[in-house]
Amino acid sequence: MSMTVTTMLALLAVWMLVCAWCGYRIRVIAFLGLLLLGIGLNMAWIVFGLKAAPFEAHALMAQAALAMYGIGTFGIGFLVGRLARQFRASRVE
Repeated sequence: MSMTVTTMLALLAVWMLVCAWCGYRIRVIAFLGLLLLGIGLNMAWIVFGLKAAPFEAHALMAQAALAMYGIGTFGIGFLVGRLARQFRASRVE
């Protein structure tokens, strides 16, 4: 793998971890800001790094995939947070 691809995958992994943390802590406004930041950076990479038109079918599909990654990880973080809160609430003292 090239260094660019490795860097992009690492950034995607960190971005998804932060999205999951926002879901875990139920930080919806922070998640929406993070989602817009991710979509903006992805569009910048598509236009300037790959020299593609912003409204090509492939570029729009990449944007939709990134949005689904973010929404999915937010949902997973929300479910894990909910399970953790329920587990703490049901603890016998």
